[in-house]
Amino acid sequence: MPFDFSKKIRRVPWKTRKSTVNGENFQALLVYVGVLFPYNPPIMKKILSLFLFCAVLSHSAWASGSYATVNPVQEMLLNALKWVGVPYQFGGNTEEGLDCSGFVRLVFKESVGKELPRTAREMGKVGENVALGDLSPGDLVFFNTLGRSFSHVGIYLGESYFLHAPRKGANVRVESMAKSYWQQRINGVRRVF
Repeated sequence: MPFDFSKKIRRVPWKTRKSTVNGENFQALLVYVGVLFPYNPPIMKKILSLFLFCAVLSHSAWASGSYATVNPVQEMLLNALKWVGVPYQFGGNTEEGLDCSGFVRLVFKESVGKELPRTAREMGKVGENVALGDLSPGDLVFFNTLGRSFSHVGIYLGESYFLHAPRKGANVRVESMAKSYWQQRINGVRRVF
């Protein structure tokens, strides 16, 4: 089951809560990053900076009354983070369990209404090819984890971090692409919107 932010929001002791685009409460979300990553300060710091970036952009759009200018990538990344902690399940594409491509497919469908193919290999043919040096948040990152190209996929968050459903016995999580394991196995980046 995805992390339920609504239960925690009621406990935040702020007298006034400013809502931004789509009713999201970025102040509360910043607090919950600490709940999601309490024992990994470097990851928490990176995710907090991502949330702050999203909050600043959303606040400027909210203040100007221009909701249409909010980047859909930001909304997609926030939606993706709610799945942190969901267990890996081969072939899974529900809150009961997700595999890597099921996770990516679900996030894109819920966030931006984009239907992606079911497997990582098929996703590797969608959108435009992007050089590794030109990564942007929301890009799909592909890895060779099973001895074949495009056998694993995740969503790039920025600052060398990506979100994915790694393997049996693990949960959806944020991980650094700077780790040698991922550096040795990355084999493609695609931009699908």
